[in-house]
Amino acid sequence: MGGNCLLRRRWTGGYTGTYPLASHCVAFNVGRSECLVTHRKGNSMKKYFTAYLAGRMSWIPQFNFPRFDEVAEDIRERLKWNGRRIKIISPAELDDPEVRIEALASPDGNPGQLKGTETWGDFLARDLKLIADGGVEGIIGLEEWWKSRGARTETFNARVLEYPLIRYTQENDIRPMTYDELKKGHNAPYNVDGCGNQDGAA
Repeated sequence: MGGNCLLRRRWTGGYTGTYPLASHCVAFNVGRSECLVTHRKGNSMKKYFTAYLAGRMSWIPQFNFPRFDEVAEDIRERLKWNGRRIKIISPAELDDPEVRIEALASPDGNPGQLKGTETWGDFLARDLKLIADGGVEGIIGLEEWWKSRGARTETFNARVLEYPLIRYTQENDIRPMTYDELKKGHNAPYNVDGCGNQDGAA
């Protein structure tokens, strides 16, 4: 059995078990049980767990930067993953100061109105490179991350790389993403909940 991942199965009857997962690190349902995936990495002795914050940006006022800033600060101040403090990497903090100022002034988060030369694809490529090159150990998704083309792409790549996929909840806590959340993000068409082409994230 594979030793890099653990499958925690919570049966409806209340029984909780942890099982080695042989290959692919995804969340799924078995009967009426909810199955979640957590990872046991070889570098678990590190002081910090580095995670990328994914969520909706485009077509949200101010590109949703205030929400990203709020959650990033909360995670840094008080939350842990598997006993380790979290070093959060937020895309809202990766832009040049000029881009950030312009984004915060946007009334509707329209990516076509940004005056810089970088495109939505440029921002996405930057973030995917960070994830693919091992700059992070996991992904933390904001509410309704599955409505974002960027966040769907980022979390899907993280699944391929067998990173933990984590959800920041409305209760200001974190937990593994569920099967239903991953299904919304990775098995749904791009017009999730009628968003059409206006569901991207930088």
